Amino acid sequence: MKMKRFLAGLLLLAMAVTSLGFRPVAAHEDAVVARWTTKADLAPADYEVQMKLATGSVAEQEVPIQGEQSFYQDSDVVTVVVELEEAPLLAQAGDEEIQSFVASAQGQTLSRTLLDSHEAVKAQLRQLSGNVATQSVNGAADLSYDYTTVLNGFSTKLYYGDLDAARALPGVKRVWIAEQYALPIEQENTISMTTSTGMVGSTEANTLGYDGTGTIVAIGDTGIDQDHEAFSVMPTDPKYSREDVAKLLGKSLASGITDVSQVYINEKIPYAYDYAGKDTDAEAVGQSHGVHVAGTVAGNNGSNFHGVAPNAQLMIMKLFSDGSGSTSDDIILAGMDDAVKLGADAINMSLGSPAGFAAYDDEEEGQGLTYASVYSRIADAGVCLLYTSDAADEAR
Repeated sequence: MKMKRFLAGLLLLAMAVTSLGFRPVAAHEDAVVARWTTKADLAPADYEVQMKLATGSVAEQEVPIQGEQSFYQDSDVVTVVVELEEAPLLAQAGDEEIQSFVASAQGQTLSRTLLDSHEAVKAQLRQLSGNVATQSVNGAADLSYDYTTVLNGFSTKLYYGDLDAARALPGVKRVWIAEQYALPIEQENTISMTTSTGMVGSTEANTLGYDGTGTIVAIGDTGIDQDHEAFSVMPTDPKYSREDVAKLLGKSLASGITDVSQVYINEKIPYAYDYAGKDTDAEAVGQSHGVHVAGTVAGNNGSNFHGVAPNAQLMIMKLFSDGSGSTSDDIILAGMDDAVKLGADAINMSLGSPAGFAAYDDEEEGQGLTYASVYSRIADAGVCLLYTSDAADEAR
């Protein structure tokens, strides 16, 4: 626990640095580059990273008018998150470690019970809206996820006009429209990656043995470049082996993955999944932010570059879609749900800023209450949760 708290403090400071944004500038003899644009642009560790203050924005036509009840018509299809009344696994595990609880007979029975209750409510929702095949209008992905660990619920598509009826169904606690998020817009400010770890004191901490050994950090961002030199040095005494991950995959993950060969890359990155595309390709495409963050957290090229916790493992939760750089609540919750169930010691998320249609009234209240409960459960379980939204919001 001491190691995890110390690591969390360093990660918090590192996130304050990474939230400033970045871009490559002229070559420098003692600096390093993470992957900036596309795989074709990769370069050796000989560049300085130019950090920029992060801000978010939405298109003018998407900015909500204060006081307006809703932008939606009853016939609009929206992606929603449905939270059910029964407590999730994390709340029912008590003092038992969540991985042990989920693997126990009690945990497996409870997990099946929760999933069965999801199907029962989904059947009632289909009676309201039918099998909705139309693209949702609130910018969220046309995906569906089940959550059992940090939240008991699921995501689905409904007609906006059916929201009140859905909220009135037995066993339903909240229903709210999934909000969309965009990556921060980059602005000017310069910080070198080779000196940023010294700025937050991690170099001294590493020499004292606080280097991430035996821990794994989940990165909820734009994905990874598994071939980048920043992830070329394998950790010593890692928390998870390939066999360990294989055992964890039998726990009804939101991703649905059961075959370790689909998500295991190496000892440095023993789990990687694309929650934005619901597939196993977690490579960063067109957005390098996640590569940069992963390198800042646990990068190590064995010579002139190391992150805050160079000996930690990385769990890659790709939350942002290829190219567009957007994500939504339903995807974020799936990544967090699996990160906790898989035993992440810390979760680092960069959510950018709200974009697209904004939530109002019941949607906004439901979203806030749900996230507050989720964050509290994660913290109570001893998992260090760190996230940034935009420049107007501090790292938390």
